Amino acid sequence: MIFAGLALVPSAFGQCPTGTVNVRGKVMKLPPEGTNVEVTVVLKTPKGDVPKTAGVTNGEFATDVTFSTLKSWSPLGGHHCSNLPKSVTVKVGRADQTLSEVLLSFKKSFEQQDSNRYRLKQDLTIDLSKGSAGKR
Repeated sequence: MIFAGLALVPSAFGQCPTGTVNVRGKVMKLPPEGTNVEVTVVLKTPKGDVPKTAGVTNGEFATDVTFSTLKSWSPLGGHHCSNLPKSVTVKVGRADQTLSEVLLSFKKSFEQQDSNRYRLKQDLTIDLSKGSAGKR
């Protein structure tokens, strides 16, 4: 009986849509040896962190980070598909060196574009000459 109940759980995860967060921006004041600079975007959700890395080309970057909207599931209550990021960290770096890091509040910095698709409310510019940390 327990085994039969567990067999139903995997289908529960497929019932919630996947969310997508689009992060795009510019990196200013890249070092002269600015090749191989990458941006890592980390969605901080109640269900865990979701990272995605993108390259920086001509000082610009863009990436879509997908995440599960499944918050919880129960046999009686069904699916609760309201899992959203609490914050988004954007790190600029190369190799094992972080050149800059920005922490964005999801509620303040992002807006819903389409169903389960979110984007920044304003352009993100990371100036490497201004230190390594910032919040928005």
